[in-house]
Amino acid sequence: MRTRTIIATGITATLTAGILVGGATGFTTGRLTAPTPEACLVALDEGERALGLTADALDLSADAVIAAATWDTTTLEQITLDIEGITADMGDGAQYRTAATECRGGAR
Repeated sequence: MRTRTIIATGITATLTAGILVGGATGFTTGRLTAPTPEACLVALDEGERALGLTADALDLSADAVIAAATWDTTTLEQITLDIEGITADMGDGAQYRTAATECRGGAR
């Protein structure tokens, strides 16, 4: 639980700093502000989604260690199902990779 709190706090602080420095809808280039390209927004959304799923999996892993130590097979079976669901939700990362490459101008 503490790990998830730390991760969530870090994400909030990073996003807040980004909004204060660059604004919520664009980034600064010299004196002009350009809109953030859609591909960059998609890549950020996908990255944040994956980070949230990873945090969920880490929480479940900690619970699994405790369940294994106490021979709680019912909880272990449920955790296994939950991890399989997270794995399916994570997907193969293709949407993130495509958007990130487009955001970087095709370089990569």
